[in-house]
Amino acid sequence: MKDVSEDLAAAMRGKDTGIGISHSAIGDGVNSDNIKTIIAMLRDHGYTGTLSMECEGMGGPLIERSLKWLRTTLEELEIEEEK
Repeated sequence: MKDVSEDLAAAMRGKDTGIGISHSAIGDGVNSDNIKTIIAMLRDHGYTGTLSMECEGMGGPLIERSLKWLRTTLEELEIEEEK
């Protein structure tokens, strides 16, 4: 899963079919509602596999905010996190 800023999404709309690099934490961009919906759909269809976060960095604030958002979302959707 990857989120993108509103500015980047607007700049790329109608030009490319994908965005290679995003400097937005998951949950901070324009895709957060869509990502949450997809996670709920996966849950409802019995998916028990891995979720992969895609954001810039080898650590630091973007990954930390993304992980916090994902954990909060899993809790809201009553999906147990496997550690």
